[in-house]
Amino acid sequence: MDIETFLTLYVIVDDCCKMQLPQKAVHPGPAASLSRSEVVTLAAFRPWSQFASERGFSRYALRHLREAFPSLPMLFKKNR
Repeated sequence: MDIETFLTLYVIVDDCCKMQLPQKAVHPGPAASLSRSEVVTLAAFRPWSQFASERGFSRYALRHLREAFPSLPMLFKKNR
């Protein structure tokens, strides 16, 4: 999937989340760094990608999707 199609997917997911999901509840602890729309979009994109593991997808996302998701957290710690 090219990045333009991926970003179009995000817009569609974001619109659906705003219309279909209940408003966010207040939870204790720190605020999430990604919105629900961003999490759903990444979850939908993952199966279409060619990565055999979550670690491979995480590396790809951190290198290539950071511009679209500036608050993307480091999902896996590097081995030392």
